[in-house]
Amino acid sequence: MIKRVSLVKLRDDIPLALAQSYWVEQHSARVSGAMADAGLRKYVVNLVDPDQSAAARHPLTPDGPDHLLGCDGFAETWYDDFDSMQRLLTANVDAARGDEDQFIEQVRVLIVDEREII
Repeated sequence: MIKRVSLVKLRDDIPLALAQSYWVEQHSARVSGAMADAGLRKYVVNLVDPDQSAAARHPLTPDGPDHLLGCDGFAETWYDDFDSMQRLLTANVDAARGDEDQFIEQVRVLIVDEREII
């Protein structure tokens, strides 16, 4: 199993709650509806809570804006393997990315080998 993590910076010209709502409701329904039957194994959206993120920082992490991650949340999607992920994303590019300009300013992607500890 392979996981794709997309670090998302939401658009600044849209209220945060509205952009988050669009991501969770419209975009996620579009992605999962088109890709679940095609091999997408799991899809999770993680929203950064702006009121809690500073309080949850590790005490050894330096403070200040240069040390912030610079994202408003991240999406995790799971696939059987790398080739399956590539085929699925290529075949469903409109579903996966067709409306991102409605709420996203920037996306950074990581392909990770998840190691569950607990």
